[in-house]
Amino acid sequence: VTATHSIIEGGLTTGNATLTGKIGATAITDGVITITQAGSAAGDKDVATPSALNVVAALDELSLTVGGTNATASAANCYFEITLT
Repeated sequence: VTATHSIIEGGLTTGNATLTGKIGATAITDGVITITQAGSAAGDKDVATPSALNVVAALDELSLTVGGTNATASAANCYFEITLT
């Protein structure tokens, strides 16, 4: 996994949100996307660039865990960028 991207569908109102990338049960090092509340709006794009624990094999489960202090229910469309080595 060389990057994880998000695009929000609406602005956040009360605090930042985080999306933590995982392979199976293991968190990807530097794989946390922070979606900043201040000035956020639909269409905002954010990215995390992992530095370690980011090697994925066929049939591995990739997931994102939502966290942070935001209380707004707003969808984020996300994708993992995977580069073959």
